[in-house]
Amino acid sequence: MERMDRMERANRMDRSERNERGGCGCGCNNSQGDCASLLDKIRKIDFSLVETILFLDVYPCSTEALEYYHKLRKMKEELVAKYQAACGPLTAYGNDSEREWNWIKSPWPWELEANR
Repeated sequence: MERMDRMERANRMDRSERNERGGCGCGCNNSQGDCASLLDKIRKIDFSLVETILFLDVYPCSTEALEYYHKLRKMKEELVAKYQAACGPLTAYGNDSEREWNWIKSPWPWELEANR
């Protein structure tokens, strides 16, 4: 439970930091900095999800951990949707165009120099 508390505090700190900067973090102006910021948030949520899954593997009856898992999943889905709307597909599976293969049009998420 202590690990979950730390993860929750980290998420709260991230939200308060975003509010202090005055930005929504949605990537709506499609700047490379916003794409990098969204990608960083997605990575942090992924880490928290893996840790929560490991916790649930050991304590499968923890309703608090299961609620936290679903909260993180929802947050990730929202961030991925924002990222893909503003920056392009996050993975090849995110290619939603039926007319073109837009996965190759924008810098790939792991191309750090293009996402700064």
